[in-house]
Formats: sequence, C-alpha cells, structure tokens
Amino acid sequence: MAEYDIPDNIFETARSDAFRQFYHYWFEDSFGLNRHEVDLEFLNELTPAERGLAIDLLRLNLRLGCAHIIEGIALLDDNESIPTLKKMLAEMTDASRRLTIAGSLWKLGKDESFPEEIERMVSRGDSLLKEAHLEQILWLRDERSIRFLIDLLEEEDTFASFLALSRLNEIEDNKRYLLSRAEFPHQPDHYIENAGDDAFIQTMVSKMINYSPAIAVMSTVSGIVSKKIQSDVQ
Repeated sequence: MAEYDIPDNIFETARSDAFRQFYHYWFEDSFGLNRHEVDLEFLNELTPAERGLAIDLLRLNLRLGCAHIIEGIALLDDNESIPTLKKMLAEMTDASRRLTIAGSLWKLGKDESFPEEIERMVSRGDSLLKEAHLEQILWLRDERSIRFLIDLLEEEDTFASFLALSRLNEIEDNKRYLLSRAEFPHQPDHYIENAGDDAFIQTMVSKMINYSPAIAVMSTVSGIVSKKIQSDVQ
C-alpha cells in the first residue's frame, strides 16, 4: 500500500462532503477509482479552496507514480503539473505507467507523446498491456483510434482482439453488445478489408464521435468534471 504524503492538519478546518469523498477515493480506498467505477460528480462540488487543496495533495504524491494520482491531475485540469508529468514520462520505463502518464498529458494538452505510446502498445506483443489500456485508444478521437483498433484484430484469439472487435461493432451500430466473438454482426474481415477505404474510416470516426453508450474510461475535465466523454472511453 502506498504511503501518501498527507499534511497532519488537513482536517483541522471543516471540509465539505465533496472534499471528504475526494480524500476517501484518492487516499483511503482507490479500488473503485482505479476500476473507473466511481461517480465523480462530487468533484464539481469542491469549493475553489478545496479544489486547490486537492490539487496540492495530488502534486505532493505524484512522486509515488500511482495511476489514480496521475489521472487525478488531469481530472482536476492541473496544467501546472504538465512539466512534472513530462519529466516523469522521460524517466519512466514501465510501459503501463507510461501510457497512464502520457494519457494525462493528452487530456491536459493533447501532448503527442500519447499517440506515440498507443502506437508502441499496439505494435508490442504484450496482450495484457493491450487489454488494460485498450480503451485509451478511443481518447484520440480521430482516425487513429479506428485504425489502431483494426490493427488489433490481426491478433487472432486474444482478449485484446475480442475487445477491439466489440468496440468497433459498438461504434458502427451505436449500441452495446454482450456477445461471443462469433456472434458479432461485423466480423474482423469486415474491418480489415475496409481499412484502406478512407471513406469507411471517416464514417467510423463520425460514428465514434457521436457514439452514445458510455465506454468505461477516465472522465475528462475541462472546467466541468462530471462531463464524461461518451465513447472516449468513456
């Protein structure tokens, strides 16, 4: 368990229920947060002072390299931490953590390190890495998202390829599917054969942008924390 750096006097001043929820999920029990199962609406209810305090706490603990701390920086739109995140990325060797850091940099300022890390992930043979970070592909929100998902279809019989096929079907039909691989209405050949068709790719991009069912991913904050990006994975 991480040993967080928390000032002793943090609760000497009365805090709102929203701040107490922030503190609980980030520093007491982050299990649901790491699984993206927590409704983050309470972040909207932080007072300006509490929001500043929350950011300070996250900055104090960035050194630990915990995924939920890194993601919290983006959730609270802390652009001042961008140089710190870039330094962390330059020093980080773990592929999964690199994707998390680059993802936050992308959320904060569309840093090009993120698509580079996604491309690196897709080209690697690490299926577990792809399973864990596949939803982040959709954060790109352009034709790269579709092409990377199609690339993953080439990996037959991996769970990552199943997830990619599921997402492509959901985007194309704008609906959730709970099916086995063979039951999807559009099979891998459909996407692989159309990968070179720019019109098809652009149609898929438009459908991805308008995709309504929420895909479980980190919420994006840009002033309004609770506004979740549908199909951005979210």
